[in-house]
Amino acid sequence: VRIHIMPTMNPDGFEYEYKQTKHAVGDGRFNAKKIDLNQNFPHIELEQSSKKDEAIPKKEYNNNENNLDKFTKKQNQFQPEVQAAIHWSLIYPFVLSGNLHGGALVAQYPFDNRIKDSKIAESKSPDDATFKMLANSYSKAHTKMFEGNSCVIFRDGTTNGAAWRVIEGGMQDWSYVFTSDMELTIELGCDKYPDEKNLQNYWNGNKGALLAFITQVVYGIRGFVFDSRTKTPLSGVVIHVHGIEHNVTTYRDGDFFRLLSPGIYDITVERIGYESETKENIFVTNQSSTYVEFKLKRIDFYDDKQNISQLQTLYNQSKTFIRRPIFFVMLASICGSYINFFQIINKHSMYFYLVLTLSVIFGIVAFYVRRRSFSSLRRFTDSQQYELLTQGDDNLPLMHQSNGHQSIRNTHAMRGESEDEADEHTLFTSNIDVPMIS
Repeated sequence: VRIHIMPTMNPDGFEYEYKQTKHAVGDGRFNAKKIDLNQNFPHIELEQSSKKDEAIPKKEYNNNENNLDKFTKKQNQFQPEVQAAIHWSLIYPFVLSGNLHGGALVAQYPFDNRIKDSKIAESKSPDDATFKMLANSYSKAHTKMFEGNSCVIFRDGTTNGAAWRVIEGGMQDWSYVFTSDMELTIELGCDKYPDEKNLQNYWNGNKGALLAFITQVVYGIRGFVFDSRTKTPLSGVVIHVHGIEHNVTTYRDGDFFRLLSPGIYDITVERIGYESETKENIFVTNQSSTYVEFKLKRIDFYDDKQNISQLQTLYNQSKTFIRRPIFFVMLASICGSYINFFQIINKHSMYFYLVLTLSVIFGIVAFYVRRRSFSSLRRFTDSQQYELLTQGDDNLPLMHQSNGHQSIRNTHAMRGESEDEADEHTLFTSNIDVPMIS
């Protein structure tokens, strides 16, 4: 597990406020330009999902297109600190994040925002069960949080964000909606600016909870997606869990992590240019991650006769026509006759030069086509410069289990030693750029 730590996102505001002798409620949230950074992230509009008690982002907020380009036109509305955090969260494939705050003692989960004009206090996300599992993992491991009776009372020391207070433009919702990361906001204690003498108590209270929270990254499913023909890892593949309207995507090495609460799931993976693949009855336990591997078949444009374009059909028919000597001579004679005809009418006419030019072009094209070999056109896939990996019979099963998965104790997407013994057909390994926790 790789851990990224950002000591503070608001160095200017905290530096100023910490030096004050008294701290008013809410002070320290603003940067040097008096902007609340936790309300400066892109605002996300929610709508009703197919489930009555659940909210989902509107279609324009799609984590499958998580790139910086969509924010360039609006970058001036984001503070420099927020721009840096956005960039950070998009270039690394974070899986799990804890956004550490102060001023209360609670583990808070999405959504912070709420459907417009909604009367329901909670704003449940599609991953509500998984978020509650993550929040409880922190609360129960904390020395006091799970009691829920500190400065602000929360049952079991956890809460839905909007059920406590509605926030638009928060980092927690940003991470969940726009990336493949699941983030919680964790309030570490009732004193937002504890005295130095109390820091050890804060550490003792939160140390075990932080470690327990980190271990949650191993729960759910993980694996790789490959091109079935070239064995090349596929990035940008959409990982869809049936019944949960929130997807994650594979990173550049074809690896993915999808945190899930224990249960049985059907998983479908999709990518443009490939046939989708579904694996059913994937078991997720509370003891380990479940490795799942997908091999997608490329949709070959020229292999599927039903998908041949009209242009390709016209080309093939024209090629066959021109290659027949009798028709070739006939066309040449017609063109020659037209040239002679226009010469007789008016050698200085613009039509003469037009027909002459077209005849020359046609003659060159016809000659070129006839001289070409009778081999078929290159396929689109031939232009892809893939380096084939050494591999055995491609038709052999990837896993010895019929449902294509196995449960193991391993925190990384690549297989461990126990998996290598059970499956000799590992397609890909990597020692760098594994998904991380921020």
